[in-house]
Amino acid sequence: MASIKKHKIRPAPDATAASPRSAAKRPQRKTVKGKSHSACVPVVPGSWQLNSGVVLLCIVATAILYTGDLHLGFFRLDDQQYVVSNRWIQRITWKHLTQILFNPYYLNYSPLHLLSYALDCAVGGLNAYAFHLSSNLRAGVVAGFVYLVALALTQERRIAIVAALLFVVHSAHVEAVAWISSRKDLVAAAFVLPCVLAYLKYRQRGATDWYIASLLLFLFALMGKLSVAAFPAVLVVLDLMLEKRRLNRSFIDKIPFLLLATLVSVAVQHAQPSTGLQSDLAMHAKAFVQSLWLLTGLGTYVIYRVPPAPGDTLSQLVGLGILLGLFLLLLLLRKRYPVATVSIYWILFTYLPTQILPFSYPVTDRYLLLPSVGAVILIAWLLIRATDHLHRWKLAAATTLVTVISFIWLAKPLITYPNGGTRDRFGSLPHRNQTMSICVTNSDGNTARKRQALECTEEMVRCLRKKLNITLLLFGKMIHGFRNCWLNWQRTSIADRLRKSLKDICWPKQKIILTKPSEEKERTLCRTFFLAAESVFSIKVICSLQKKNSWR
Repeated sequence: MASIKKHKIRPAPDATAASPRSAAKRPQRKTVKGKSHSACVPVVPGSWQLNSGVVLLCIVATAILYTGDLHLGFFRLDDQQYVVSNRWIQRITWKHLTQILFNPYYLNYSPLHLLSYALDCAVGGLNAYAFHLSSNLRAGVVAGFVYLVALALTQERRIAIVAALLFVVHSAHVEAVAWISSRKDLVAAAFVLPCVLAYLKYRQRGATDWYIASLLLFLFALMGKLSVAAFPAVLVVLDLMLEKRRLNRSFIDKIPFLLLATLVSVAVQHAQPSTGLQSDLAMHAKAFVQSLWLLTGLGTYVIYRVPPAPGDTLSQLVGLGILLGLFLLLLLLRKRYPVATVSIYWILFTYLPTQILPFSYPVTDRYLLLPSVGAVILIAWLLIRATDHLHRWKLAAATTLVTVISFIWLAKPLITYPNGGTRDRFGSLPHRNQTMSICVTNSDGNTARKRQALECTEEMVRCLRKKLNITLLLFGKMIHGFRNCWLNWQRTSIADRLRKSLKDICWPKQKIILTKPSEEKERTLCRTFFLAAESVFSIKVICSLQKKNSWR
């Protein structure tokens, strides 16, 4: 640590170029060596009272926006395991803390995620209302940090406020906020964003304590969710694009970050058995395009999107070329548009690694929370720059554009169900989340029967897990065969489709062979597929079974 040298960070080029008058009036600040330097600006400009007020507004706005999820209760998908039946979070004792911090739970290692549940339980007991309120407030805190990070990167309050507003209303965050078990993304983001601020402070002042603070915050983010493991690459981008630092010098102080990421990765991999999934570059390229469209706020959110089919050798090479081209093309923009380049690299480095690491499965929308930070900063930057030439009308024009975009994001139907029905964000937010426990909500509103039918399969699924002694993640590699069989056998009975598509499935230790059509096995396997594969196909099967009155 003592070998780390002290350096001064440069302000964002776009910020100084955009406001020469403010730059001229800005008072000189002293660096760590005691010398004045006009280019040394605060990491987060403005008074702390003003910035704190904006952060507080972000928290309040987010809490108001997500009031619709307060009465949803616990979902049957993962909430039962992570919260309701988790005895380690029900009391805060030394034994329970030791268990949470040093042992995996539910095929995962995310101790701070579980500690957040323990704090909620200590305050409000096993009350779903308290857990949802806690998630909503945490989402507001993350939105506040988005404002501070955007302000630090751009040095423009207008861009920062617009970015925070867009982050609050972004439709892709509903799953991460309203689903209690998906709080891991909020916990990780709540630590990795202040990690950026601490790192920028270290680069400006060269103070070792700020560097240690950034390391600790990054470690806490990793212990919230491993999906932030590649975030040191974003810090390298900040060094190269904003500070114009040399690559070799930037890499040296990222080594501790990489060591922490490796350490937590080993712990997570130890907790999660191998899924047997092979990386497919064509699939990742298609999934990335889908996710980019969702990040624009214009995409229609499907509860469980269909993973793209694996590609052949040629399509994988094309996918690799597309992904590499994205990284190289941005180098052409780095000098003229450094903030835009940083934002796009933020999206790439926070999204793509989560889809390639073996603990993940492609097109999982929960992972869009952290990439959306870069997306909203980029959109805010584009809006402000597009209206700068309007002079006296630029504020009114920017306000109008932001209002229109926010209205579109809020008014656009958020969810598309397999049967063609849609639900808007406000009126049916509970229905969007109840689908995680009843699989589908049809337009006829007949949900009680479906809930009862699926609840009766819980014991069967529990026995199936125990008998096979495997993780449900292994179901992921069967989805494509299941999909092809489903599409090709339109005239075959439901039972035959299930029997044929699941016949002779090889597991690491055991094998399932279905010899007779069985309604009981249909229920069990459909329910298991829904829990494990996160695919819309299981929902379609259940809908078809319901139409044929197979649920009795």
